[in-house]
Amino acid sequence: MASGGDKPKPGGGEAVVSFFTKLPGQFQVPEEELVVPSNLARYGLSEVVNRLLALDKPVPFDFLVDGEFLRSSVAGYLEAHKLSSEKILRLEFVLALREPEQSTVDECPDWIAGVVALQA
Repeated sequence: MASGGDKPKPGGGEAVVSFFTKLPGQFQVPEEELVVPSNLARYGLSEVVNRLLALDKPVPFDFLVDGEFLRSSVAGYLEAHKLSSEKILRLEFVLALREPEQSTVDECPDWIAGVVALQA
């Protein structure tokens, strides 16, 4: 982290990011610039945010850049969008959604589908 007005400068394989969120107060982090390894993707970035938050139990997060989910590493995003690693990447973090669980559907015998109600 920088002090005295110095801006953090990335070295080889590093990127400058800042985190922000629209989540409630317990998830707020300082919007300061951090130098992180550019090979970090969702899981690694989530670990960084969890350390900043110092929560008792880690929480999984997803990350958005300009409203678009980050589906690669930071380096992959910078390369795909032809951005310099010195550009500050503002990452919005949101609670990650779990994969949908397979639920069993009550199966009915085929003959039940053929039942028609008669009016009296």
